[in-house]
Amino acid sequence: MDAIAAEAGLTKPVVYKHFGDKAGLSAAVSSRVADDLVAKVTAALGSQVETASEDPRAVIAITVKAFVEFVESDPELFSFLLYPSAGRTPTEDIRSLIEAIAVPMEPILAEAANVVGDEIPAGIALRARAVLGLAYTSVDWWIRGGRDRMERGELLTTLTALVLAIFDEVNDQVG
Repeated sequence: MDAIAAEAGLTKPVVYKHFGDKAGLSAAVSSRVADDLVAKVTAALGSQVETASEDPRAVIAITVKAFVEFVESDPELFSFLLYPSAGRTPTEDIRSLIEAIAVPMEPILAEAANVVGDEIPAGIALRARAVLGLAYTSVDWWIRGGRDRMERGELLTTLTALVLAIFDEVNDQVG
């Protein structure tokens, strides 16, 4: 908190007043990262709207690539969210981040599976979170040493194929 206050040009009591404690600061960072990640993925998809509507599989590839690029841009921030440090537990941070991304994914998955109605089936809600867990752990492995064993292109291809398999399963079961 001392370093954060100094970097921001504030006193530590001002930082504590605004965030409450380290957990509050961590939650704020997690929320900001979720917003930034959703914006990055949305921008990537927005630039490919025509392609995506012609080839829904392109949506997955674009999303996976945007996620990997986001993590690559600041691996230390990604590690901050995944691994505990003094005064914080990552579980709540990751849960918040996953929920911030999964909730908007649910209607997209439901639409892809031709689900009609306001209620999202539990299987689709679960798959939205499974896709994110898969992406987080896979990219974490790659960032933390997997680059020595797997080229970036192979990561993108493999991760996209795994995510597509989950989406195909949704279509098979619901569609």
